[in-house]
Amino acid sequence: MALASLIAKHRRTGISVGCFNIRANAKGVARETRGASPANAGGAKSLGLVPSGRGDLRVNGRSGFALDSPARARSIYTVEALQKSLVSFGNESLNLMLMLGKFFRIGSNLLRNFVQLYTTQASPDDEEVMDHFLCTVLTDIENNPTSSWEACFIYVDKLCKSGNFSSALRLLKLLHDKGIFLGQNAYDSLLAMATEGNEMDFSSYIFKYLLVSRESLSSAAYLSIAKVFAKQSERSHLLRFVKEITELASPKSTPVLNRIIYSFAECGQIDKALLIFDQLESVKCKRDLITYNTILDVLGRVGRLNEMLHEFAAMKEASISPDVVTYNTLLNSLRKAGRLDICSSIWKEMKESGVQPDLLTYTALIECFGRSGNVHQSLTLFHEMKLKQIRPSIYIYRSLISNLKKMGKVEVAMAISEEMNSSLSELAGPKDFKRNKR
Repeated sequence: MALASLIAKHRRTGISVGCFNIRANAKGVARETRGASPANAGGAKSLGLVPSGRGDLRVNGRSGFALDSPARARSIYTVEALQKSLVSFGNESLNLMLMLGKFFRIGSNLLRNFVQLYTTQASPDDEEVMDHFLCTVLTDIENNPTSSWEACFIYVDKLCKSGNFSSALRLLKLLHDKGIFLGQNAYDSLLAMATEGNEMDFSSYIFKYLLVSRESLSSAAYLSIAKVFAKQSERSHLLRFVKEITELASPKSTPVLNRIIYSFAECGQIDKALLIFDQLESVKCKRDLITYNTILDVLGRVGRLNEMLHEFAAMKEASISPDVVTYNTLLNSLRKAGRLDICSSIWKEMKESGVQPDLLTYTALIECFGRSGNVHQSLTLFHEMKLKQIRPSIYIYRSLISNLKKMGKVEVAMAISEEMNSSLSELAGPKDFKRNKR
């Protein structure tokens, strides 16, 4: 509805809509006034707006509007006035607000308040009105020199919090078309809200946008996308997403999908992680060393050892050489499951392949041989690691002491205990265990 018609409607009803903080410089007033002609009935005069002589625009008194000084308008035209107008006139008041914003460039704070009111009280189904509103928001952002990504985020955030993700998505696309990037923390926050609201389309768009724009994808972003797809029972959605990611990230899609697989595993979605792994060949995404290391860890953590050893064999058949991470994953998974006999075979293969053991390797082997009663082999490995200048950890010492006592080697256990107590400040810590993780 045209602004003049809305003004007339407000006048007929007798409902005051308060005072608007409307300012315009003299040039702007002249430009709007010159735009009015008998032919088009446009411009400020056709709307009942006349220059006040002080650089402001005033509505003729009979219109029912009281356009006072900017200071008084700011104090009177409050959020409550907006709310009253919105409730009384629904989307027509939105059109009124947008038209006023177009002519008088409503300030950012006022427009933000209206965003909150609109998202909570107006119907989100009116796409035409909403698109108009989103364009007005974008114009306000562009015209305000103090605007930043934080200001843009406020608009999208309020739409998401109101549950209006479809409008939030349209606004995001408008911002991205204008080259406005909200910042990694903002996207992580939006993804978290989308995950909570089970908004698959919204989450997918943000993830794919970050991927295509070559912006960094945080661990939180990967985790959010895994969580939102974890709530989807339909496998086709996930498979379609994997295919889209492969095409968008090509030719470097493998690292992205590796992290997606790992994130699904972190969420406890083992079957979906394996589904993506199995899908890689059909989307022509080549598995690499990290792909196999990831899937071996996933299978090992849930005790699916036969499948783990099967993939280990497939890895070697694909001419991908295992590294220290591969062997450590196998040794730790087998050790936890009590498959000590296979641990010895893996250790032998590791030495023959020339892969150098590290702290994690020795930790697994010393405990493995100690638990099997072969404390002599455990002590041999313990001295070997110290010769290689690999600092033992308190876990290794405790494992040795416990297993030596079980085998009746009390004196040796006491000597190891004294050595541990005298070198506590020099022992390897948690950071040393994480060093070789990928």
